[in-house]
Amino acid sequence: MLRRAASEIGYPVVYEEYDLQRGHQLGVGLQRLLLLARERAFRAVLVTSYSRLGWLGAADPRFFHLVFALLGVQLVSLSPMEESVEPEELLDDFLCLHQALAEYLNVRGRKANRKIMRALERIRKDYVRGEDAV
Repeated sequence: MLRRAASEIGYPVVYEEYDLQRGHQLGVGLQRLLLLARERAFRAVLVTSYSRLGWLGAADPRFFHLVFALLGVQLVSLSPMEESVEPEELLDDFLCLHQALAEYLNVRGRKANRKIMRALERIRKDYVRGEDAV
């Protein structure tokens, strides 16, 4: 189904990964996929559904959408019920999540959380939307 959809969209299939988890929290297949995205081996990742990434259990599915977007790779869901989310919106969501989380953390956790929030704010500030890029 994914191969056929890629062909209909006009994307050549350059890599396929069937089992992203392979029994690990952050599976070997997913790690390989993220490394290839970082190396710009492809421009898009097709998934049957956006929420399907949630079964990995390692993170909120929106996190993968954000990571791929920041790597310059579009995450394409074939589910007609799911809408695309802009990376800026995801960054804002993660900032809000970490702000809310701060009150429940111990001193060490709050320190780490502040670093994460600063990094998210820096990424949010520096992120250039696709249509704004030259």
